[in-house]
Formats: sequence, structure tokens, C-alpha cells
Amino acid sequence: SLPFVQDPQKKSLVATQAFFLLGTFGLFCLTFDFIVGPDFSTCTSRRFLFGVLFALCFSCLLAHAVALNFLARRNRGPRGWVTLAVALLLAVVEVIINAEWLIITVARQERGPVDPCELADADFVMALIYVMVLLVAAFGTAWPALCGRYTRWRKHGAFILATSGLSMAIWVAWTAMYLYGNQHVGKKPIWDDPTLAIALVSNAYTFILLYVIPEVTHVTRRSSEQGYEDDVYPTRGVHVVLVA
Repeated sequence: SLPFVQDPQKKSLVATQAFFLLGTFGLFCLTFDFIVGPDFSTCTSRRFLFGVLFALCFSCLLAHAVALNFLARRNRGPRGWVTLAVALLLAVVEVIINAEWLIITVARQERGPVDPCELADADFVMALIYVMVLLVAAFGTAWPALCGRYTRWRKHGAFILATSGLSMAIWVAWTAMYLYGNQHVGKKPIWDDPTLAIALVSNAYTFILLYVIPEVTHVTRRSSEQGYEDDVYPTRGVHVVLVA
């Protein structure tokens, strides 16, 4: 669709949305880690990539929401590379957090390396606090874009609101089930891997259905406001009135 995008403001956001698609694709791929039997490599990749991939997706949503606030008020947003740089820098923070967490919990132990499959569930969830902050920030930042002067950007803010809102519900559900629900019903740890796999797939499909598909369908559309601004100074004829 990129060659058919007429609005330069929409085209500038394509790079950020491409990285969002990359993160979503990674979530689908990570699901296979929970299908394969747990060992040192699969458990390490689970605990590292789970937060990193979600951080990439939520940081792209947050950066897009920030850009929408400028677009909704001035119809001019930050440059595309600025929005992308903000998203990537936010995601890099989670990479550093997860790398440090793995080094502390797995590698640097007095009695030798610890099996990452034996780490406590609460530690896994605690390492995702920054990801949750990104999710809540994306949800809160998208609201002001609905009140801007240029209404053609409101629907994009609505896409982010719907995506982040349903994602928050999914995260509350899987966190409660992973930490308390499975143990309460006596299915601990049998249901732990299916719980995380379902969370990955359901959230990835949420991204596809509520954000990616709507954005793709709107990226090539020419809004009425854009057409009006292009014709702010239309060619007018000069009328001469003769008064007898």
C-alpha cells in the first residue's frame, strides 16, 4: 500500500507501523517456544523475548499515540524518523531490563548457573512491569487525540484505544491465571505454558484485528479535511460588474 499513500503524514508513520508488525510476527513465532518441551534454551528465550516483543509493540503504539496528539491539534506531526526513534528507544529499555534480569537470576549465582525453567513465576511477572507501564501509557496517551481540532485523526486514536484496552484486559486475565488461578484449580504447573501461549496468540490477534487491519484500510484513503486544505486558495475568476 505504500506507493498509494497520498498523505505524507500517514506515510511518515509507516516505518513505526512496520516495526509493530515485526513485533506481532515475533509474538506468533514465540508461541512455538511454549509448544516445544521446556529446556534451558527455550525457557531462556521465553523469559527474554516475551517482554522484549511486547515492549516493541506497545512502544510503537505509544509513539503513534504521541504523534497523533500533534496531528489532531496542528495537522503536523513529528518526522517519521523521530517517531520511530522514540519507539525503538522505549523498546531498548526493556531489552536492557531483561538482559540484566537474566544475568542476575540465571548466570550470577554462587552455586553455578540456575535453570531458567525453575525461576519463580512472580519474578517473571515482575520483569514485565515496564511493559505494563508502556501499555497503560499508550492507552492514556491516545485519549487526548480524540479531542483534537482535526477530526480525521480521531479514528486512528480509536484504533489504539481499542487495541490497548483489550490488551490490558488480556494482561490482567493471564497474569491472574498464571500467578493464582492455575494453583487454585490444582493445575499448576501443567497450565502455565498454555496460559502464556494463549496470552501471546490472543494479544497478537488483537493487534492484527483492531490495529493493523484498520490502519491498512485507512492508510490510502484521502480524507475530506485533507482535500479541503489542499484547496484553501482555489482559483477564483475576476468578476467585473458594470453599473449603468
